[in-house]
Amino acid sequence: MTTVLVEEQLQTVVVEATETTVIVRAPGPAPTGGGTGTVTSVSGSGGTTGLTLTGGPITDSGTLTLGGTLAVASGGTGATDAATARANLTAAASGSNADITALTGITGGIASPDFITLDTGATTTAAVGRLRWDSAQGTALLGEVGGNVESYIGQTLDALVHNAEATTLNKGEVVYLFGASGDKASVKRALNTSDATSAKTFGVVAESIAAGANGLVRCVGVLEGLNLGAFTAGDTLYLGASAGSVTATKPVAPNHMVYVGLVERANAGNGRLYIRVQNGYELDELHDVAITSPAAGAVLTYDATAGLWKDATISGSGGVTVTNGDASIAVSVSGAISSSGFTMSTARLLGRTTASAGAVEQISVGSGLSLSGGTLSATGGGSGTVTSVDVSGGTTGLTTSGGPVTGAGTITLAGTLAVANGGTGATTLTGVLKGNGTSALSAATAGTDFLAPFGSQTQAHVYAAPSGSAGTPSFRALVATDIPTLNQNTTGTAANVTGTVAVANGGTGATDAATARSNLTAQKTITSGTAAPSGGVDGDIYLQYT
Repeated sequence: MTTVLVEEQLQTVVVEATETTVIVRAPGPAPTGGGTGTVTSVSGSGGTTGLTLTGGPITDSGTLTLGGTLAVASGGTGATDAATARANLTAAASGSNADITALTGITGGIASPDFITLDTGATTTAAVGRLRWDSAQGTALLGEVGGNVESYIGQTLDALVHNAEATTLNKGEVVYLFGASGDKASVKRALNTSDATSAKTFGVVAESIAAGANGLVRCVGVLEGLNLGAFTAGDTLYLGASAGSVTATKPVAPNHMVYVGLVERANAGNGRLYIRVQNGYELDELHDVAITSPAAGAVLTYDATAGLWKDATISGSGGVTVTNGDASIAVSVSGAISSSGFTMSTARLLGRTTASAGAVEQISVGSGLSLSGGTLSATGGGSGTVTSVDVSGGTTGLTTSGGPVTGAGTITLAGTLAVANGGTGATTLTGVLKGNGTSALSAATAGTDFLAPFGSQTQAHVYAAPSGSAGTPSFRALVATDIPTLNQNTTGTAANVTGTVAVANGGTGATDAATARSNLTAQKTITSGTAAPSGGVDGDIYLQYT
């Protein structure tokens, strides 16, 4: 008798004879106990595995054939193609693929990847150790310790430091390197009033750092979320005079100049500063300057042998006294300059050999002069014969002819005398003239340079502004509105005025001559002669002469 063991993993069971015993065992521990017997009929079922079994029942001999798709729960993939199988098993294809959308819970390393490509369109948030893309800055961000600061890969430089202050360092304050603590550089607030608090300016605080705690300082690159509302985009910021502050006003000595950065965005709560600290230098910190003992009034002099600028003080001798003071040097001369203090060649004067300002030079005494006992005298002299005479008009505008005269002759002037030399600058002038500064006189233009004379005009017209409004005057007819209202009480026309005009109104107050003279206290007539006149009326005056 033949015994056949059938496992569930087998796909085919072949029964060759009726004397065969078939044992079917499902996955799992082998059954205990058991027995033997004669099989008269064999069939099969896939159960919940997803498999099927055909060809049964077998009552004599035959083949049971497995089919279907083994389910994931039964150790299969539940699929008949690779992509569906990976999806059912939540597995990814090997090599380059788009199946993996997220990886979490990886505790080991990822060895030897060719490259990592970040999703530049994803919306993500910051987290410690998270690397994500920032489209605005065009680079990747890396979440740093503490979770408050992200570093722009390739664009920023941060340092984890220790706060040596007794108070919290606030984001945006400028700090300098103070010392070290807990294997970390320690920092304090920087200010420009001394070399000690400015020369080692380190960066700008990137997050609040409690006293005695560690935190991040940005040394190079962009820092956002700052209070820069007092500034304007593009402002250059320098270290300020108060602890941790910045200023847009460039510091001058004695304060120290430290360049901190540039305002990229001016905003009271979301300002953006590009940080690039550049510390200023003391004079004695320059590599080619060696100042060993600076004193009041000291100056820099160059030592060509050592190739260095060095400090030195000026001293006097030979009657010259030099007084060195704070930012001042005073030189005084007492008495005559001794020969040891100033040496000159024989028969020389002090002055300038050229017509320009500059250092005093020695001037030689020329021929016809003599220098003796401190006195300059003219020597020699004489007479001679003029052999040639010529004349030039210079810049006057005049010209000359007939020169040079070497014996006898006449030099004649011609040309036009310029205004600058008392002339008119012109050869022909007609009408009214006008000056043109230093240029030649020219004829004035009527209507432009002066009011043109009036020609014949229409009868009964006056030269006046427009009636009833301001404007350019012209000749026009007189209208009633041109005559102002007079203080009078008249009616009618001048032809029918009646009555007697009073003296108070410019009249005589009378209709006859005698009364009129009386009203006006006037005399009728004045006569004169050697004899008294006969007749006469009241008011006559007689003048008698002999």
